[in-house]
Amino acid sequence: MAIVFNGLWSAEEEDRPTLEMRSEDLKDFLKKTKNGGRKAILVANVPGPTIIPNEEIYDSILVNFYSGERFSQALMDVIEGKVNPSGKLPVTFPNQQND
Repeated sequence: MAIVFNGLWSAEEEDRPTLEMRSEDLKDFLKKTKNGGRKAILVANVPGPTIIPNEEIYDSILVNFYSGERFSQALMDVIEGKVNPSGKLPVTFPNQQND
């Protein structure tokens, strides 16, 4: 299994130029991973609503807002099935930029 981390940078008093998570290098990497028969999990560290292109490439997507000190342990607990990722998204994710 490949656990792939990708994210967006954001700051106060500054708008993001796009909602899209651009990832051409990541897309190529995932195609190679999938050709090897492995499953791919995307861990998206994002500051809010985000367009995740090529979502069909991933076997699962875990969206994380504002992770803290214990994020890595919490993430592994979810991936290993020790904890049900039962959080509710406080936002709507668009399918395209103008949604």
